[in-house]
Amino acid sequence: MTAHTVLVIEDSPTMRQLMSLALRRLPGLSLVAASNGAEALERMAEVEFDLILLDLNMPVMGGFTFLEHLATRATRPPVIVITTEGDAADRERAASFGVAAYVTKPLRANDLASAVTKILGA
Repeated sequence: MTAHTVLVIEDSPTMRQLMSLALRRLPGLSLVAASNGAEALERMAEVEFDLILLDLNMPVMGGFTFLEHLATRATRPPVIVITTEGDAADRERAASFGVAAYVTKPLRANDLASAVTKILGA
């Protein structure tokens, strides 16, 4: 896997750490964290990302609001939604924004790593 920069948007420090541990074994990944959508937009002004891992339920700016902002951009990286919200309505709403994958919590490291590898390429 070539070098890729991944933006992790998650308000829980514990979940950010779990995602980091799950992805640490994938070579060439650089992770940047944001605790909400607003902070993520600030990070995106500074760095070009190859992939975004996005929680839906966050304070300040939640995942769907972030996706609305992302949709207005000319270029946007693929998004993997990682959430406790597994119901069909949330899945359909996320799909309407063109998310690349939808992973429900509790997070399994292998599921996350394989989704990231599939999207970024081996």
